[in-house]
Amino acid sequence: MKLMALAHQRALRYPACRVTLDLDALHVADPDNTTVLTFARCAVPVRRLSALDRLGGLPPGDVVVSRFETSPLSALLLWDIAHGLPVGRRLYLQASDNVANLLERAYYREAFREVTDIPDVACGLRVFTKDTALPAEADRGLEQWSFCIPTGDGEPSALNACVARILALGVPQMEIVLCGRPRADFRYWDHVRIVGEDIPAPPVHITRKKNVLATAARYPNLCILHDRVLLPVNFMSAVRRFGDDYPFTGFQSFWFADTWNAVPRRYSDVCVGQQVPSVLTAAVRTGREVLPAYEQMGFVFQHPCRADFGREHLTGSLYLCKKQVWARWPQNEQLNWSEYEDVEHGLWASVAGIPSRINPYSLTRTLSYRSIFHFLGASIGSDIRGQVKPHRLPQEWWGLPRHPTLRITESEGRQRLAVFARQYSCTDMDVPSGDVPMTGLRRYALIARLLWAAQGDTRNLVRDWYHSVLCEEPVPSDVDWLQAVLDSAESPARKKLDWLRHPALIRQVYNNPFSSPFLPDTLMAVSPPGWRLKAGSLLAALTLKYVSRDAAFPLSLRELWLVILNSGPRHQEGEDE
Repeated sequence: MKLMALAHQRALRYPACRVTLDLDALHVADPDNTTVLTFARCAVPVRRLSALDRLGGLPPGDVVVSRFETSPLSALLLWDIAHGLPVGRRLYLQASDNVANLLERAYYREAFREVTDIPDVACGLRVFTKDTALPAEADRGLEQWSFCIPTGDGEPSALNACVARILALGVPQMEIVLCGRPRADFRYWDHVRIVGEDIPAPPVHITRKKNVLATAARYPNLCILHDRVLLPVNFMSAVRRFGDDYPFTGFQSFWFADTWNAVPRRYSDVCVGQQVPSVLTAAVRTGREVLPAYEQMGFVFQHPCRADFGREHLTGSLYLCKKQVWARWPQNEQLNWSEYEDVEHGLWASVAGIPSRINPYSLTRTLSYRSIFHFLGASIGSDIRGQVKPHRLPQEWWGLPRHPTLRITESEGRQRLAVFARQYSCTDMDVPSGDVPMTGLRRYALIARLLWAAQGDTRNLVRDWYHSVLCEEPVPSDVDWLQAVLDSAESPARKKLDWLRHPALIRQVYNNPFSSPFLPDTLMAVSPPGWRLKAGSLLAALTLKYVSRDAAFPLSLRELWLVILNSGPRHQEGEDE
């Protein structure tokens, strides 16, 4: 028998197996064609693993899985083992009932059958035979991709950049499918196929859009991404290096807060819940009636090296998956956008035995930003040891020039404030013209004056506050808090102070204190990358590789630097030669 000893990377602080392997106790049918994978102690070199690693390239034949009950990586490792196991071969389990539990779930159930009438069982082994191929195996190969983008008729600059990047990736065979018709000034009509134009909005039925895209896709590999996501320039090398037969997979994603590319903030990619209420893992899919239960989960960013099967999920910005897998485990169309639809999808997939994970060989960049992900530049996430802490890079405090964080132009932002002033008995004369730059601090002072003067009917104040003042999509928990303050017995002055101190507004001021949080009314002509962008990208690469406690990249420093340097649109605002 071939023996491979496994252990966890020490930094993970996962429990180690203290049992010594007894090879003589492993009675298998074909020992010359059997590979033993064990976390037990044995006298062979140990391969140390994290959630970044895969078990590909195992010899063809039977496999013994030994002492996997001690490993939080079991679901990820089983995925690779099961897909690499040829049909007709056996999978033996020793002290690995957690793996047996996975094999009895919906994804594996039809392919694996437990054998109970053979002598091996008396030796303490459980034996499963692989009778048929697994769903992902029907879509093998990495050269054909369908890039699926749910979109709409909003301002198309981000969509243009997203599509332009896809066209530049050098994918051997590909298509770009949009769900929803873009605005007339979209640039790439000849390069896309449009579906789902009959899906009404609002509300944004994002689950329906993603399912329609997956169904319409012609190729076996799906990349379902939002139009604010820029794929990495090394996309093809990253997916080839990661390997085939992957489950629901994402990249680490970042918002670069500054124009130098020096301040990367971990953005929407993969999160983990601190707890999962039992109602969310029921045998049937649930709808809006259980939405309050999601608030109890306590979401934080997951460290890419860690695995918490059953509690982690991709956050919806990007999915890499096989067409057959999505077809059998689609998103829940009972839910709309911002109704925890991606959390539900990740939990439902784990109930079926499908893990979610990160491809660590590149990163994506987001072109737009929601301030809810950070407070004063810090994100809350798990470090490599599993401790939940705030993470902030030191260059957050260096005062580098910032990118706008709101998706509307400055003139529209002023117009919305003027509407708010008229609605609540202020005067729109308090809203200055465009001659005065609307920095974050000036905007805060203006908002404070307008709110202090506000009076009248407040039934729609929270809704108008988000639309006309914050210019962001409402966050349910924040909405509830603001409404509770409004309905309280406090004095009007105290209520207004509470609103002005709320993190939803303070986050925006921190993000752009000395620059405008709004997009410029006229896009600037921009030059190719200059020394500032090169230096800033190098600093970002250094900190992500050697300093950051919530990111992990098995790339060389040069590889990571080039990925970051080329991560933005072809033209970046404000960069010099």
